[in-house]
Amino acid sequence: MIPEFPFFDEIKIMQQCPICDAKFARGMFTLLGGKTNNYFLHVQCSSCLQSVLILIGFADHGTSVIALVTDLDKNEVVRMCKKNNISQNDVLDFTNIMKNNNKFTQLFDIIYEKNKHK
Repeated sequence: MIPEFPFFDEIKIMQQCPICDAKFARGMFTLLGGKTNNYFLHVQCSSCLQSVLILIGFADHGTSVIALVTDLDKNEVVRMCKKNNISQNDVLDFTNIMKNNNKFTQLFDIIYEKNKHK
């Protein structure tokens, strides 16, 4: 179970949908992760069904918020966060493929083979 964001009443930022301006209710915010004074949230508008990822940080000098409109639901975000990071070798493979023969399909074959064994 993904916990609800505990500080809804303390913030006045992002309490309405950036697309349709519908109000977000308290239980709509889902805490996906965080550390002391920094939180990663997901909210989906019940009116237009648009999702927003929110990174919020509380500090002595104020509150910082970064919001990203997305089509990902909270379970997709959680799944994506668990994926492996892109390695330096992945970037080099991509660069070499694009330099040498510009065949995008070869890149997908390499990615498929690497992930097949995980």
